[in-house]
Amino acid sequence: RNEAEQRLSTEAELRDKEEKYRNILESIEEGYFEIDLRGNFTFYNHATAKTVGLTGGELMGMNIRRLTSPDTARRVFRIFVDIFRTGRPRSAIEVEIFSKDGTKRFIELSASLIYDIEGLPCGYRGIGRDVTERKKDEKERRRLTEHLQRTQRLEALGRLAGGIAHDFNNLLMGIQGNASLMLSALDATNPSIENVRSIERCVQSGANLTRQLLGYARGGKYMVKPTNLNDLVQKTADLFGRTRKEIQIITRLQEDVWTVAVDRIQIEQVLVNIYLNGYQAMSQKGALHLKTKNVHLDEDFTKPFKVTSGRYVEISVKDTGVGMAEDVQAHVFEPFFTTKTIGSGTGLGLASAFGIVKNHMGIIDFISQPMKGTTFYVYLPATEQPIRLEIEVDEDIHWGSETLLIVDDEQYILEACKAMLKDLGYTVITARSGEEAVDIYGEQGNEISLVILDMIMPGMDGHETYQQMKKLNPEVKVLVSSGYSMDDLATEMLSMGCNEFIQKPFDMYQVSKKIRRLLDNTLE
Repeated sequence: RNEAEQRLSTEAELRDKEEKYRNILESIEEGYFEIDLRGNFTFYNHATAKTVGLTGGELMGMNIRRLTSPDTARRVFRIFVDIFRTGRPRSAIEVEIFSKDGTKRFIELSASLIYDIEGLPCGYRGIGRDVTERKKDEKERRRLTEHLQRTQRLEALGRLAGGIAHDFNNLLMGIQGNASLMLSALDATNPSIENVRSIERCVQSGANLTRQLLGYARGGKYMVKPTNLNDLVQKTADLFGRTRKEIQIITRLQEDVWTVAVDRIQIEQVLVNIYLNGYQAMSQKGALHLKTKNVHLDEDFTKPFKVTSGRYVEISVKDTGVGMAEDVQAHVFEPFFTTKTIGSGTGLGLASAFGIVKNHMGIIDFISQPMKGTTFYVYLPATEQPIRLEIEVDEDIHWGSETLLIVDDEQYILEACKAMLKDLGYTVITARSGEEAVDIYGEQGNEISLVILDMIMPGMDGHETYQQMKKLNPEVKVLVSSGYSMDDLATEMLSMGCNEFIQKPFDMYQVSKKIRRLLDNTLE
C-alpha cells in the first residue's frame, strides 16, 4: 500500500510540475515547440500556434516542412542534423515561415536536442521569437538611410552643376550680346547674317543645356502661376504624340483636378523628359499611360522627401518598356548619368526633372522592374489660388532714351550689354562692383532711370548693393540679372522691392521688353 501511495504521490507531483511548466510556457510571448527527429510537432505552446495562424489541434503531428519553403526547410534540417551530430545547441537561426493565410513571417530560433530516459536523442526543442516587425523596421531604416544618402549626393552634385551653369551662362551672355549687335548692324542682304544667326542658335542650344543643369540644381522657378495640370499633361502629350506616332499615348485625367502653382514651362519640361525616357525604354514602340488624380499625402509618405503633408495632384507616367536594373535605379536622377550610347543623350533629362519638382516643393519617384516597365510619379502641392486668363504679349523690340546703370563684375558682359543697350537708344553707365555702383548711384541717381544689377559678385553682392541703393532712393528701379535662374537670393531681392528678374544669356528683344515694362510701369 505504501508503494502504491508513493507512486500516486509521485505521479501527482509530476502532473503538478507538468501543469506548472505548461502554464509557464503558455504565458510567455515566445513560441516554444518540440518536434521528433523527423520534424513532426509533438508539443507547442499557444504562441507557436498563433504565429502560424493554426489552432492547437491542427499543428499537432504536422511536419515543420509544411510551414516554410523547400529551400528554407533544407537549410533548417541541415542545422538540426548538425545539432544531432555535435549535441551542441544553436541560436539565432533565422527562418521564413508562412502562416495559414499565406503571410510571410520571420522567426529567430534557438534549438537543442531532447533526450529520452535512456539518454538517447529523440527530438528537438526550440524557442522562436517573431522578428517580422523588427525586420520591417530595419528595412525601413535602411530605405530611409539610402534615401538620405542619395538626396545628399544629389544636392552636392546640384551645387556643382549650378556653379558650372552660372559661369557658362555668363560666357554665353558675352557671345549673345555681341551677336545681337552684329545682327542689328548687318544689312538683311549681307551674306554674313546667316553666320551670326548660327552663332545665336548655338548660344540658344548652350542656354538650353544650362537650363537643364539649373533645373537639376534647383535654381528656382521663373514664372509661377496657378495651373490646371490636366491642361499641361494633355498639351505635352499631344505635342509628343505628333512626333512619336509609333507609340500609343493613353490619358486618364481626373475631372475637377485641384489647381497647382507652378512654372508651366518647367513642368512641361519635366513631363516631356519623362515621356522621352519612357519612349526610349520601349525601343520606340509600346504605350505611355498618363494619369492625374487628387491625393492626400500623410506625413509618413512625405517625410523622407522633406516636404509637408497635405493635398497634392499626382501625375503618373507608365511605360511598357524594358524597365531598369537595380544598379541603374540608384543613379536615375544623377546628372550626366545615362545608359544610352555616346551622342544619344546628355543624361540631364531626369536630373533636371528631379531638381525642378523638388524646387516646387513636390515629390518625384518611380517604380521599375526589369522587362515590366517603369512608372514615374510626380506629386505637386495643391493651391487655393484661382486660375487667371492669359494675356498675349507682343514680340517687337522696344526702344528707349533713358539713362541706365549696368552693374556686373565681368568686363566682357558689361561691354556687350552696354553696346546692346546703346543700340536700343539708351544712355548707359557701367560699374564693375557693388561698391562702385553705389558710389555712382549716390552721385548720379537723379539721372538714372533703371539699374540692371548682377546678383553674384565678389565683395558687395547684388543683395547688399540693392540695400545700399534703396537707402539712397527708396523708389530705385532694379532689374536683377544672373547666370543662375531665379533662386532663393533673387526671390528674396524681389520680395524686398526689386522689380523684375532676367536670366543670362538674354538678347535685345528680351532685355528691351523687360526694361520698357519697368520704366512704363506695365508689370503684371
